[in-house]
Amino acid sequence: WAVWRRLPPEDASLRARLAQYARRWQHVFPHTTGYDLKARGLPPGSRYADILWRLRAAWLDGEVTSFEEEQALLQRLLSSQT
Repeated sequence: WAVWRRLPPEDASLRARLAQYARRWQHVFPHTTGYDLKARGLPPGSRYADILWRLRAAWLDGEVTSFEEEQALLQRLLSSQT
């Protein structure tokens, strides 16, 4: 909020994005967890972060809008990284 408050009023676009982050985006996470990836047989490592980051981005971008769509994307990600 400190950055938002210091922005000049004419920078409304950036103010709006910061407000959107504070209100909504920071709370968006995939349903899938590291435990789920481990249960699917994926060995712990940096791929966990890559996959979870990609799933979160998909939610934020509107690419996935349901648990089922997330699971389909997860399957594609796991298949393409083997």
